[in-house]
This record gives sequence, structure tokens and C-alpha cells, in this order.
Amino acid sequence: MKLAIAGFHEGLAGQVSSWVSLLSPSLELVCFLHPHDEEPLVSSSAKSNRANSRFVFPNAGFYRQFPLIFGKDWSLQLKALGVSHILPSIPDSVDRAELVKTALLNNFQLLTAIHPSSVILPGSQIAPGCIIEPNVYIGFDVDIGIACHLHAGCQVDHNSVLGDFVTLNPRAVVAGNSLIGSRSCINLAACVSNSVKLGENTTVAAGAIVLRSYTLPDLRLFGIPAVPR
Repeated sequence: MKLAIAGFHEGLAGQVSSWVSLLSPSLELVCFLHPHDEEPLVSSSAKSNRANSRFVFPNAGFYRQFPLIFGKDWSLQLKALGVSHILPSIPDSVDRAELVKTALLNNFQLLTAIHPSSVILPGSQIAPGCIIEPNVYIGFDVDIGIACHLHAGCQVDHNSVLGDFVTLNPRAVVAGNSLIGSRSCINLAACVSNSVKLGENTTVAAGAIVLRSYTLPDLRLFGIPAVPR
């Protein structure tokens, strides 16, 4: 089972590549994928702003010693390499949704990557293409949509629903019976209280606490208690 990881960002693609082989002895990482026409360009300022000198960027068509595939014909290139599965690690939810649409149209399967340290209680349903990082907690009867990213240490409590392409950043908490609209992002250590509903493409700022529902789309919520700005 040959795998391409879509994305080249250290915060997710790089980290996941370090443990994805643990999921199955038959899983082989073949390449990374940048589903755009041109090779990604990383500015010198972006490189110099990294605190850790070991931070890896794409270089000369490779990322972390694997080929980095790009171009309009990326699906044909992957098939030539024998790739059958794609793991969508692209941070931007709109780009991630477009990748998933194209991948499915070209008969690729979406891999779901769940780190062995995560806890998932019975009854929960996780759609294809999700990434569940270390020490994530998913409660009883939770529904998680397509290609969601649940970063290290976040929590989704019982009977909550995450729409497609949702991102929960590290230590974010979604309490029970809540609904997070598709393409939303709950940032670092933010909390969504019980029985709260958030509309599509909602962004909750780091450290914010959401105590009531905001069902309109495209809102940005800040503060304690969180309010739109």
C-alpha cells in the first residue's frame, strides 16, 4: 500500500511522516505532494525565522529525502509511482477540500492516520482522510468529518460533531453535544462549551472560550467569553 502525504509543512506533514509507518507494516511512504502547478518557493526570511535550525524545507524537488510531486498532472505522476492512498495534511482547509475532491475523482483512497497514543471511545465515527495526532481524546459517539486535523492533545467530548475539513489545534477542547461547522479552526488552547453550535468556516482565536452558539458562517471569535470581531 503506497502512500503520498499531501503537504510539505513540518508542523504536520513532517511530524506525521515520522510515525505513519507505525500504522501498518504494509504501508510505504513513497513521496510528498504539492498539488499545484509549480514547485513551492520558500523565502529566505521564512527560513531564517525558524527557531530550530533543523526545520526542513522543500529543496530541489525533494522534502525529507522523498520526492515532492507537483504539477497539473500530479495524479498521473502518483499513479506512475504506484500510489494508491493519499493523506491530506495541507493546513489550509479550502486547499485541503480541493485536494480531496480531485483525489477522489481520480480514484485515490484517503488514508486516516491515528497516532497509537490517542484515545477514541466506542461509538465514535471518523471519516476518511483525518489526521489524529498524539494524545488526542475523542469521547463517546463523536462524529468527525472528512479530512479533519486534530492536533496534539486536543479533546472532543461525547456526542459532538466536527464537519468536514475542521482543524483543532493543540490543546483545543470541544465539549459535549457541540457542532463545529465545516472548514472551521479552533486554535491553540481555545475551548468550545457544551451544546454550542458554530457555523461553517468559523475561526476561534487561541485561548478564547466560546460560551454560546454562533451559527453564521465566516465569523472570527476572540476573547473570554468569545465574541465576533
